[in-house]
Amino acid sequence: MGLAAGDLQCLSSKTKSLAPHLTASATNLLLHLLPPATAFMPCIRYSTIMDAKSTILHTRYGTLHMEATERGELPQKLRDAVETAVLRGEYPPGARLDETLLAKRFGVSRTPIREALGQLVAAGLLERRPRRGVIVASVSSTRLVEMFEVMAQLEGLAGRLAARRLSKTDQTTLQECHEACLAASGTTPDEYYYANERFHQAIYAASHSDFLIEQCVALSRRLRPFRRMQLEVRNRVATSFSEHEAILRAIIEHREDEAERLLQSHVMIQNERFGDLMAVLKQSQR
Repeated sequence: MGLAAGDLQCLSSKTKSLAPHLTASATNLLLHLLPPATAFMPCIRYSTIMDAKSTILHTRYGTLHMEATERGELPQKLRDAVETAVLRGEYPPGARLDETLLAKRFGVSRTPIREALGQLVAAGLLERRPRRGVIVASVSSTRLVEMFEVMAQLEGLAGRLAARRLSKTDQTTLQECHEACLAASGTTPDEYYYANERFHQAIYAASHSDFLIEQCVALSRRLRPFRRMQLEVRNRVATSFSEHEAILRAIIEHREDEAERLLQSHVMIQNERFGDLMAVLKQSQR
């Protein structure tokens, strides 16, 4: 999709707060869930197209998915809550998720629940079946490893292209996202996850490859629940941030081979890292 000159705007490094008027029940939900993610997005030129589930940013270099933070954090928090409940085994594979019961559980209307479930269906954690509604999908360990293998290759290529094509604006954005990760590293794993996600999205954008950006974003959505859970492993946040520093340095210094190798290693789960993820998933289901 091309952009008319009049469509281009600049989104500041901090997203605008829409400060939605929450009902008492919604406020009660926010008090019982994790703290809100830091409202930070890199400065990019964009036009927006709103659909039922998300805001899509059409940049000069591709299409990025913008999380619900800017439109209000309630759907994002509900998505995270349901996602966590699924990974903890509260809803096993094949279990049906009833919108009415979930709305009652979280004290909200069915509308944000429907939006949250839609996001998780798009991410592949849930499935929509005829006459059954939304159910929990079954993801085998083999399938999970395969998805991480492909994600590692995609992100490695994004890092290589970013190192080759990096602009001054890209560098500034990456450094700002890295600083946001540092700030989030002292909070909660979820806070860090969202800062981490924006760091990776900045690398995708710096590749200046529309198709690659679309593929990276699509698969990262599928892996979001498991990448979030990875950060529950002891010392994983500190290790992740340290790896980010090396990745950032390689990209800024235009070392293409190293940027690709470091990103592949950063994303890939194997050996001890795979065992750690499986252990966290198992422990969370007790």
